[in-house]
Amino acid sequence: MDVTSPSYLPWEGDEDSIKMSRGKVEFYAESYGCSSNTFDFQVILGILAEQGFRRVSDVDDAKLVILNTCGVKKATEDRMLSRIRRLSETGKPLIVSGCLPKIALDKIVKAAPDFAAVLDPYSVERIAEAADAAVKGSRGLVYFSDKVPDGKLLKGRVRSNPFVDVIQVSEGCLGSCSYCCTRFARGRLHSYPLNLILREVARSVREGALEVRLSSQDLGAYGLDIGAGLPELLRGIAGIPGEFKVRLGMLNPQHALRISEELAYMLGHPRFFKFIHIPVQSGSDKILNDMRRPYTRADFIELVRRLRRKVPEITVATDIIVGFPTETEEDFRDTISLIREVNPDIVHVSKYHHRPGTYASKAWEELEPRIVSERARVISEICREASLRSNLRLVGREVNAYILEVGSKGGLVGRTDNYKKVVLEGGSCKIRLGSNVRLKIVDANSRYLTANLIKVPGVVSNIPLRGGL
Repeated sequence: MDVTSPSYLPWEGDEDSIKMSRGKVEFYAESYGCSSNTFDFQVILGILAEQGFRRVSDVDDAKLVILNTCGVKKATEDRMLSRIRRLSETGKPLIVSGCLPKIALDKIVKAAPDFAAVLDPYSVERIAEAADAAVKGSRGLVYFSDKVPDGKLLKGRVRSNPFVDVIQVSEGCLGSCSYCCTRFARGRLHSYPLNLILREVARSVREGALEVRLSSQDLGAYGLDIGAGLPELLRGIAGIPGEFKVRLGMLNPQHALRISEELAYMLGHPRFFKFIHIPVQSGSDKILNDMRRPYTRADFIELVRRLRRKVPEITVATDIIVGFPTETEEDFRDTISLIREVNPDIVHVSKYHHRPGTYASKAWEELEPRIVSERARVISEICREASLRSNLRLVGREVNAYILEVGSKGGLVGRTDNYKKVVLEGGSCKIRLGSNVRLKIVDANSRYLTANLIKVPGVVSNIPLRGGL
């Protein structure tokens, strides 16, 4: 199939009549991936809602299907392609957005030869145009752009949780990691203007958001391309009135270390969750060099030490990649010793696989899958034990938490001041979603805390709770 770049609108008539026609178009949508993908999906849903499309919860009831994809890992890509094939088999016009179109368009075409359209992250503002074309019968349309749209930040968004909003502060990064393909989809760093971000945070709070997540491929690099910086942004957010807390997105160690003093000060501020995500990826300096990660093991240790000294209750999350092509047993032991020395609260472990177009995929052969799987198993168990120790230290403590959602099993789920996930064991009948509650931690596992209600200091939202334990 030939793929073409469209430059037309298939609907004819005035704006009101177009929206009335679109109002008859039901669409089904799914989204996967990081917080930047979540932001893009909120924008997609907001644009379609504003333009008169109607979202449905069952693909069988839809006239159009949208899949917002992630392609950061090989396992994720395989899952996305499987989902693309399955949704294509429904016979509904299929639009694929997110990072995968820029990373593996050829695989999308193979999985769904009759796809309606693909959009890259820079083109989400054209979703209504793509949807119009799809329902009119167009196929194989490609919406790619080389220009980051500042207007994307200002679009109305539809949130899956009314209490949680994701706000993207920049696209792309300054890195050149040898294993990463996301940068091919998201590009080089493009920071959104500080005043626009502050405006969006204030708007989210007015609309009822209690948790605001700042999204970026590397939050620590924010502003380096526009003469600004993350500390300046955080100080501006701290001054916004209202009842809300901010969770910082991922910061790479080299940038977080550069602003560590200001960062520690802001993480101690009541406006911010005492939480930081710093992906170290390996405990071996040799592997970090091969990965083209511009910091050392010692840099990471020093960064965590500084933050914990200033913010003792901070939750530290990190990422580890096991089985990088040049990783030896000694390198792997270095990573194990780093985890045991730092004892991070949360560790995301990934098995290395080549990604399209990366330096690593061209320079080295992958390690034997058996070796990679065994290393992943070993370090995952070590990390699970570290997370469990971290959570068990809180048993018996009293904490404050925002109750922001109903869990998959019907219980209430909240976040403590240091962003620990907490599940209520009793007393939920007294609580509304949006409440700021006082809890006592009674148990813990490696993934979350269990708590009993002590009292409800205040109800921030009037949205009633549906269901209960």
